[in-house]
Amino acid sequence: MFSEVNDGLRALALGLSLVAVLAGCQKNNSNPVDLGPTPAATGGRLIVGYYPSWNRYSFPCTSIEYGNLTYIVHAFIFPFADGTLDYSGFSLYPELIVAAHQHGVKVVISVGGWDNVRTPRFSQMTADDSSRARFVRNLRDFCVQNGYDGADIDWEYPGVADRASWKKLFQELKEVFSSVIPALTISMAAQSSDWNNVYDTSVLVNLLDWIGVMTYDFHGSWTAHSGHNSPLYAPANEPEGSASQCIQSYLSRGVPASKLCLGVSFYGYNFTTTGLYQPRTGAVPSVPYSSAVTYLASGWTYHWDSLACVPYLTDASNTHLISYDDTVSMRVKSEYLKSLGLGGVIIWALGQDNTGSSQLLLETLGRELLSPTAEQEEVAPPLPETGGLLPNYPNLFNSQTVIRYVVPSGRSQAHVALSIHDAVGRTVATLVDEWQHRGTYAVHFDPSLAGRALPSGVYYSRLSLDGYTTACSMTYIK
Repeated sequence: MFSEVNDGLRALALGLSLVAVLAGCQKNNSNPVDLGPTPAATGGRLIVGYYPSWNRYSFPCTSIEYGNLTYIVHAFIFPFADGTLDYSGFSLYPELIVAAHQHGVKVVISVGGWDNVRTPRFSQMTADDSSRARFVRNLRDFCVQNGYDGADIDWEYPGVADRASWKKLFQELKEVFSSVIPALTISMAAQSSDWNNVYDTSVLVNLLDWIGVMTYDFHGSWTAHSGHNSPLYAPANEPEGSASQCIQSYLSRGVPASKLCLGVSFYGYNFTTTGLYQPRTGAVPSVPYSSAVTYLASGWTYHWDSLACVPYLTDASNTHLISYDDTVSMRVKSEYLKSLGLGGVIIWALGQDNTGSSQLLLETLGRELLSPTAEQEEVAPPLPETGGLLPNYPNLFNSQTVIRYVVPSGRSQAHVALSIHDAVGRTVATLVDEWQHRGTYAVHFDPSLAGRALPSGVYYSRLSLDGYTTACSMTYIK
């Protein structure tokens, strides 16, 4: 990597994948959605990151990028059947709460999670009036005493027999949590689709601050074939479904889009299989994004599924396939949720995209969902008063793009070098290398004229102005 590019661009170059067919995702899927230029404002959008308590030492609170989050969900505690709280496997982490609050990020406690032994106690606890009341009081006291801003109920999963007690639980939580000043938030991690209609719609609409729909784990060790962990769309004959189908099912019940948070995964799965949607054998280990990057760097082949709008990797022997999400699919999913006016995203789990120098997936979500400029239509950016490089436009591009720069008025002329580099720093094209007078310049870059066939991917325009160098990233799609 050329030394003048800053650390942020180096990190971006490491992790961004080769193809981003946003247009293809929009027109080739079986459930098209309008990705037009009129999404909702970002002011109330949520980025909710789950922080497993067992990651305290491998990913301490000092490593969290708080600027890309609005809430942290500290996981997990459980209920006992009598309504008391089970802290086994959980450790309080007051430093996390202090650090988050200093950065304007709220922290809520997660109650539940996937546990074959402890999860059934939800049914036992909620079915008994006194146990349920005791649980609600204990949970309120736990939040107040330890500085949590609310609670996230992750009951995986209530059955048909739990319908009435499930509703009572949230009604009583709302009443008791509202008595705290300021009121404690109430949210839930919801199964991707409420097939048995257990979730009472009035609770979803009126009592919850947000609903995190767990739109991941569509394929894994529980499916007989390989497939995407978190596809945005799915083929019509794919029985496991897709994130879009699940979101639409909640919207069809009258749940406000602003309360729904799309579930995104910072991990994938490694299948022993000969291809996508093919029979699998053996174990299916989880693969954090930080490890998927190393597989890609070691020579695995990158594929972009233009229907599912997610990538996957295959090894040279074509015996393994890794399904995962990358920065490109995070951008596509961000555009999808903005187009529907969804409330934001929930993330499982913080730290899984940590490469040591960056957290690329979280940074992408922060840029797409929290940046005040993320919703603006793509137009030529304004010119600076001082000299420098401007972002190219359009970006994404598939034929030509325009790169503008300014030689400042403070000098009569300057030596200007403008070049294009690939993701590993190799020079792709030299567009300008000469002395130029002060003024504004626009240069067209056509990848087909670069002297060799360029693959789709992330590239960098680099401007050197009398030795002062700046760079901007841009995405080329064939």
